[in-house]
Formats: sequence, structure tokens, C-alpha cells
Amino acid sequence: MKRRKGVQRELDAIRAVRSNFVRRGFSTSVSWLDFLYTNIKEGNPSDYLQDWRDLVNAYENDIKRFGEFPLKIYKQINHIFAYIINEDINKFSALLEEAHPFFVDWRKTQENLIKISQITKEDIPSMEPTARYYLFCFTYLIAIEGSYENWIKILYYLLYNFRSGEINFNRVQKKSLRSIKRWMINHDVDNILFEAYENGHLRNAIAHAHFEYDEITKKMLFIDYYRGEETYKKELNLREFEDNLQTVFLIPDICTNMIMLLRILDVVRKLYL
Repeated sequence: MKRRKGVQRELDAIRAVRSNFVRRGFSTSVSWLDFLYTNIKEGNPSDYLQDWRDLVNAYENDIKRFGEFPLKIYKQINHIFAYIINEDINKFSALLEEAHPFFVDWRKTQENLIKISQITKEDIPSMEPTARYYLFCFTYLIAIEGSYENWIKILYYLLYNFRSGEINFNRVQKKSLRSIKRWMINHDVDNILFEAYENGHLRNAIAHAHFEYDEITKKMLFIDYYRGEETYKKELNLREFEDNLQTVFLIPDICTNMIMLLRILDVVRKLYL
């Protein structure tokens, strides 16, 4: 087993991931991170690659506690990353570097969403359903545009470069989510990643103010038009829409966690492989 001198940077990386996982309540993953941290710090002999695999399994078990749907989302995203890593991990790392602008946009969106949450979190329980619904509509639009869309484009960008030849970052930026969705579905990506997107119709209805709340039914009616023709009409109660919004949050969240787990793999590779 080969161990490089000067491991503080790698230990700091493990601590950063640990802090994030503690906030999210991933207790099983945190235990494995602590185990890995101690072994690396003390230079203990171990099968570190297997330790990393055990960490990934621990994360899956943590996700499983949140329900069947998050687990299905995780398995699909994990399948994409696992395929890419097995093909060429060095190429994967290089592509992530090129996609850095996507991550910058995503971080800005996260900062805005956090600020919205901090401003409204104490008031949400006392809000009237109408006010809560309009707040969630505004949040959905921000999350779709600045978080969900960026991550779907990152997944597409990675997959395309491994399965269909080369595509640069600028070309991906210009592509619509609908065209990306078609390509990904045709390349065996499960539609579960796109259900909350509603093929762009829900986003359009909100962005163009084609929605209204019915005080009697307690539902919001969303309508989308294309060239004057109605192409989408759907009623959602507050719980249904909130579930949709949570899915929009869930996909970028799991993608981010996967990148953190891959950062731990990078630590293991640098030190021992």
C-alpha cells in the first residue's frame, strides 16, 4: 500500500463532506467517513477502495430511510456516474473541470434559495394556503431554472461525451431541456428524473403567469400555450405541488452528494492507488 506524505488537504476534504452529511442527517455515511478519516490520519492499513465502496453503500442506506422514491432517484443518478467512472475516471474529471460554469450558476441559485428559506421559514406555517402556494411557485421557477436545469445538463454533457462523441460546454448551454430529455430517454435514462419537470409546461405556466388559485377546491390551475394553442392544463393541490417541488430539489441534492462521494474517491486514489 502506497501512502503519500502530507495528507492534510485530503483530510480537510473528508471533514468538509462529513459536515455536509451531518447537516443532512446521513448518520450511516458519517460513521464510515469517521472510520476512513481515522485510518488515513493514523496511516492504518486497510483496503481503502473497499472502504469507499462501503461508504457509497452507507449513503444508499441513508437515502433509503427517506423513502422509495428518493431511492429510485438515487439509483438512476448513481447508475449514470458509475457507468462514466468505470469507462474512464480521468476523462470524467476533465469533463467536470470544463463544466465548472454550470457549478457556478448552481451555487448562485443555492444561495438565493437559502436566503428565501431564511426569510420565510418562520412564516410558512402561519401562511394562508394561497400565499404558500404563490411562494412555492416562485421557488419552483428559481429551482428549475438555476438548479435542476444545470444538473440535468451536466448529466447530459457527461453521458453524451461518453456515448455519442464529443460535445463542448457551450453547445450544451444552448440546448433546450426538452431536447436533452429526449436524448437521455433514448439512451436508457429513466423518465423518473424528468417527472417533476412536466416537459417544461409547468415552468412555462408559472413564468408566463398562466395560473390561478381556486379558493373553493384549494387547487392551482396551470395552463401552458404554444403559439396561442393550449398545450397543457393541470390542477394541483398544495400537497401535490409541494411534492413536485421537493423532487426538483432532490435531483440536484443527490447529484451534489454524488460529487462529494467522488471527491472522497479522489482522496483514496491520490493517497493509496
